[in-house]
Amino acid sequence: MSESVSSLVLSDIQAACSTLGGWDEGKYYKEPDCIESLKDLLRYLRRDDESHEIRRILGRIQVLRTDLLPLLKFYPDDERLFDVIIRLLVDLTNPAILLYKEELPVEKFARNNYLEIVTHLQLYKLAFTDSKVWIAITKKLESLLHKNWETRQEEDKDTIERILVLVRNVLHVPANPSEEKRTDDDVNIHDQVLWAMHLAHLEDLLLYVTSSDDETDYCFHCLEILSLMLREQSPEVLARAEQPRTAAEKDEDVRHPRFGGTFTVKNMKGIGDNDLVAHDTLSKLSQLSFDRSKPFKAKPKNRRPVLAADDVTRRSTLNIRLFPEGSLH
Repeated sequence: MSESVSSLVLSDIQAACSTLGGWDEGKYYKEPDCIESLKDLLRYLRRDDESHEIRRILGRIQVLRTDLLPLLKFYPDDERLFDVIIRLLVDLTNPAILLYKEELPVEKFARNNYLEIVTHLQLYKLAFTDSKVWIAITKKLESLLHKNWETRQEEDKDTIERILVLVRNVLHVPANPSEEKRTDDDVNIHDQVLWAMHLAHLEDLLLYVTSSDDETDYCFHCLEILSLMLREQSPEVLARAEQPRTAAEKDEDVRHPRFGGTFTVKNMKGIGDNDLVAHDTLSKLSQLSFDRSKPFKAKPKNRRPVLAADDVTRRSTLNIRLFPEGSLH
C-alpha cells in the first residue's frame, strides 16, 4: 500500500471512528450515522492487504476500547447495532496466527507486524475485563438460546456462532507475563476476563449448549472455549482447589526478611574496610561471582523466540481456581 493511499485510508478511518459517538457525563451517545460508519470499518478490514495495515491502524487507534465496547454496553437492545458490532469485534479479535495462515512469519517486517497485532490483541483482552460488556453479550445469547430450534432464523444462528467465536478469540489471546509481572496466587488479565464472564453467568449458557441435544452445532465451539479457560491452569492444582491447604503451603506464604540469609566472607573486603557480604551459602570461594548483578545483553524483540501460549503455567487465586473447577461438575 503506497504512502498516498495509506494517508488517504488513514484519514477515512479516522473520520469513520469520529462519527461513531462520544462521551457526555459518563454515558456514551451514538451518532446518527453510527451503523454506517461501522459498516465502513468492516469494508476496510475486508480489503486489508498482506501487511494488515488497516488492522494495525485500528489497533493503534484502539477503537474497540474507546467506541465499540461502550456502544455494546449502552445500547444492548439495538439489534442492528449489536449485529454489526459483533461482526466487527469477531474480525478485530481474530488470532494473529490465523491471519498468517497458521505459520509464524520469518521475514523481518512481517514478524514486526505480527508482534504489533499480538500487542493490540492483548490490549483488546484487557478491555474485555469489564463485566458489563459480558452481561450485555450474555443477555443477547440467552435470548437467542431461548428460541426454539424451529423458530430460529438464519440470522439468529449466525449471531450465536459469532458470539461463541468472539468468546473463543478473547480467551485465545496469549498472555504476556513479562509485561503483566504477576506471580502465583495473583490475578492476571486472563483471570480477570474469566471472572467478568463468571459475573455475567456466561459459563451457565456454555454448559447448557454443551449438554443440550438441540445445540450440537455449537459443541465444538464450547469445547474450545472450555479448553482455553483452563489453558494456564495445572490439572493437579485445580483438583486440589477445594482441599484444605497443607502446613507446607501455608509456610510458602510467610514473608522472610531480605537480609535473613546474608553471610560475610572473611579475608575479602567489600566497600571500605568492611567484610564482603554474600547472599548465598558458599562451600568454596571459587563459587563467589560478581556477574549476577550485571545487566545482561537484551535480545531485540523481533529476534526473540515466540513462546507458545501453552508453555505458560501458573496458579491463580483460589476464587478463580474454584470457578472453572466447579463449572465442570
